[in-house]
Amino acid sequence: MNKNTAIQIAQYFQGQAKAADSEFAIQRLRGTKPLDGFHEFADGLPLIAADQVERSDGSSVVCLLIKSKAFDIKSKNPNEWYLVVCSPATHAPLVEIWREEKHGSVLGLTWRYSPTIRDGRNPERKQYFQTHVGDLMMCLSVPGLGEVSSRFIEDIFDLVDNRQRAHDLDADEPNPRQAFPEGEMLERLHKARERNPAVVRLAKLLATKKGGLSCQICGFDFERKYGQIGHGYIEGHHTVPVS
Repeated sequence: MNKNTAIQIAQYFQGQAKAADSEFAIQRLRGTKPLDGFHEFADGLPLIAADQVERSDGSSVVCLLIKSKAFDIKSKNPNEWYLVVCSPATHAPLVEIWREEKHGSVLGLTWRYSPTIRDGRNPERKQYFQTHVGDLMMCLSVPGLGEVSSRFIEDIFDLVDNRQRAHDLDADEPNPRQAFPEGEMLERLHKARERNPAVVRLAKLLATKKGGLSCQICGFDFERKYGQIGHGYIEGHHTVPVS
């Protein structure tokens, strides 16, 4: 990401730290002065901010907005800044996010799950991640100036949680997310905006539990009209366009 985007995120963290009703406690560990004694990958490198973010359930991460030659090898751009989410215990990186893409008015930081563990189970890990996230790619919508929503921080925790569970092939599987910001690049990013299939599955499940898949406007039911071939089928139309 470019430096201005990184500065904007650092300002967002400061704003969230002051929010009275936030479920996150945010402590700025370091401002623009480079870190020392933190971790070998980060010590002495240009830094915009380092914040420790603790959720109300006690889980926490450290978020660095940092410029690192080591990560530049991945991006092939010597001028990239990174959002590096670290373990609060070991300070080791958990995820490194740097790819910035803008589609229309929406600016997103994208991250792709690509495990490299040499045990022959990476296809399983990819399937695990995709099942619960809806894609191998997640996109965090960059908070705007004065942003009051905690969604960006929530997405960071969700990304770390899903990545770690997929890494471990954890039997305690996370629940699929039930917040789907269609038409925006928050959880998934595509060149063309697509409807999130997870929201379709969830909507059908909830409707079925309430009595069936019938149109809320005209009452038409495909299964009632066409029998078994119409089971589970319905077209969803938005009262508010996804755009």
